[in-house]
Amino acid sequence: MTFPNFPRVGDGTPNGSNGPAYPIDFDRQPKVLSASFGDGFAQDVVDGFNGAEALSLNITFSNATNQDHDKIEAFLTGLGGAGRFLYTAPYASKPLVFVCQKWRWTLVTVNNWTFSATFERRFDGA
Repeated sequence: MTFPNFPRVGDGTPNGSNGPAYPIDFDRQPKVLSASFGDGFAQDVVDGFNGAEALSLNITFSNATNQDHDKIEAFLTGLGGAGRFLYTAPYASKPLVFVCQKWRWTLVTVNNWTFSATFERRFDGA
């Protein structure tokens, strides 16, 4: 299965020309099933084949132009919060499959936007 690439913004480098701004948060919360027993004992196991590899990427693009805004907005709106896309996180060796179900734009000044979003890693079709 083929997924589209997230649009390139500026030169695409962290803190570069409209690239993602530092800090970039990589949140991990493995999916775990827990069972508690009456004597205080609890048992925990990874939920699913890829449960231990759960990843949320909180990313911000500062100084995005109106053109960047329109390009990213059309891309994410077209996916409808459910479509998958490829994104290579800074310092990652390869692109991973993500979904973006929520994003935010802040108009700082004329032709100067800040974009914030959470990319959730997905494993289907990867």
